[in-house]
Amino acid sequence: MPNPSRLAFFLLGTTLALGFFLGSDRIAKAVAHRRAQPELTVRGVATQAAKADTGTLTYQLSWRGESYAAGRAQLERRRDELVAKLRQAGIPEADILPRAQGFQRFLPAPAGTKPEHMGGFARGAAPDFAISQAILVRTGQVDVLAKLALEPVEFVDDVILSRGAPAYRIAQLDEARRELLEAATKDARRRADVLVAGSGSRVGALLEANQGMFEVTSPENPGDDFDTTAINKVVRVVVSLRFEIVRE
Repeated sequence: MPNPSRLAFFLLGTTLALGFFLGSDRIAKAVAHRRAQPELTVRGVATQAAKADTGTLTYQLSWRGESYAAGRAQLERRRDELVAKLRQAGIPEADILPRAQGFQRFLPAPAGTKPEHMGGFARGAAPDFAISQAILVRTGQVDVLAKLALEPVEFVDDVILSRGAPAYRIAQLDEARRELLEAATKDARRRADVLVAGSGSRVGALLEANQGMFEVTSPENPGDDFDTTAINKVVRVVVSLRFEIVRE
């Protein structure tokens, strides 16, 4: 007479094996069906005109001479005049950021110093000093900044005032990115509908979505996504969507 416990284990094992076989068969058929189901991958593109909301411009004040006290007084007077001019032009005081002053002391060159090495020594027989200070302007007043960047640079006393090139950027891009992603997704769906039109099929479920290129360029340099010279920008986003194609 068979052992009841062994018979029960045998029946349980048989049931599990059968269930595994049937389940595997269904999964295999589903995978095979999915593989047999045609798919379509399309790209969607969206662009939007935008304007820089932040601009930066750097001024550099420098002086060199034998009287450290006189040079520092001249440089600081010119710095205060520059700050006042920027404020009068419409730049908020909080957007004008003076940097720490830099100092150097140069001793007279030893006898026999070669001309190509004289740059590291005083220009005369007495020690001299070099003082410098940068003024960074970072502001949302980009139109004012653009006008300032075109004004001539003045030289007063022994203080040299130089100015770098302005840089314009878009700091707030979240809203534009969201809108462009929506537009690019709709564009990709329209392209998919056009491609399958008249084929006896229709676009089915979305299987995969990926964001591709996101770039900010200028109308003058559309291929340069690092261009900071223009206030007006073009924001562009590309998405890639993979759809299931359903036969009707």
